[in-house]
Amino acid sequence: MALVVDTVSDVVAVPSLDLVAPESILPQLEYVEGVVKLDGGMVFIQDLDAFLSLEEDQALEAAIEENH
Repeated sequence: MALVVDTVSDVVAVPSLDLVAPESILPQLEYVEGVVKLDGGMVFIQDLDAFLSLEEDQALEAAIEENH
C-alpha cells in the first residue's frame, strides 16, 4: 500500500539488520511492524493491514482513486 502525502522531510535507507522488534521497545505497541533507531530518534514502521479497519482501508482506497 502507498499513502499520498503533501511533503516528505527525509528518506533514509536502513539495513534490515537495524530493524528492532517492537516488543523489545514496548510490549503493548499495537499496529507496529518494526522500529528503527536513528541518531535523532526512532522511526515506527506501521503495519497498515492491522492499523486500518476494513472500512478505513476502503475509504482510503476510494479517496486515493478520487484524487487521481
